[in-house]
Amino acid sequence: MFCLPYRLAPAEQRTSYLALFAASAGLCNGLAAMTAGAVTSALPREVMVGQNPVFALQLLFVFGFGLRLAAVLYALRVVEHGSHGTRVLLAQLRDDALTKARAAVRPLGRPLRWARALARP
Repeated sequence: MFCLPYRLAPAEQRTSYLALFAASAGLCNGLAAMTAGAVTSALPREVMVGQNPVFALQLLFVFGFGLRLAAVLYALRVVEHGSHGTRVLLAQLRDDALTKARAAVRPLGRPLRWARALARP
């Protein structure tokens, strides 16, 4: 959530920018909830879709899903400078996992110095 504002904000005023972003996001969420309530109260309680009765609130959720889906499809077109594809990411994850697995297994073969000191009578 804070990745883009964090990168765009100047370093000396970063906390102020993040606070402003969080406040504006909260304000927009509140306005969206009030708008959804007003639209829901303006719609009839039940609407017939084909042979099925559907509540107005359900239609509002379907409409919201459609808007979010459109935003995701639009966001897929955005390419950040220096970004890599999924295959590069998966290869990096695999290499990191193998490196960490090897590092985790390596110390098990030799006892730690402090463990030997505790084992002495």
